[in-house]
Amino acid sequence: ITDKISNIIDKGKAWKQGELIDALNPTIIGWSNYHRSVVSSKIFNRLDSIIWNILWHWAKRRHPNRSKQWIVNKYWHSSGKRNWVFSEGNKRLKLLSDTKIVRHMNLKLDMNPHLDKDYFILRKTKLGFNKLKGVANKVLEKANKALQLETETMTNNCCPI
Repeated sequence: ITDKISNIIDKGKAWKQGELIDALNPTIIGWSNYHRSVVSSKIFNRLDSIIWNILWHWAKRRHPNRSKQWIVNKYWHSSGKRNWVFSEGNKRLKLLSDTKIVRHMNLKLDMNPHLDKDYFILRKTKLGFNKLKGVANKVLEKANKALQLETETMTNNCCPI
């Protein structure tokens, strides 16, 4: 990933900061989502540091006669509790370390797919929720809760045969 990011920044030597952020974010987000299910938080922090260094060299190259403080004030800003955020206006470079680590769900080996269908349906649903982000995830969570309430009501109100 560092080679890919370096190549993007090399191509964008003359790009404005916003254009560079737009080019880097899809690569960072895609790579972090792919690797979020393994123990990767230390790697994410290390890669954030490497990306910061590459961006620092990019900024120093653009402004060789400016002071370090001027470069910091121009390209890095504070966002909430976080300082040193590479941003311009509303655009912000995504950090790998902001990616939520999702643990792998182990399969219960004593379950039978033909007899315990409810377990496998619920497991498949939970795995699907982990892949979704943002608003889509919240909508599906509400739908799932409503479906669970409906099935509980139906099973509680059934007449015995």
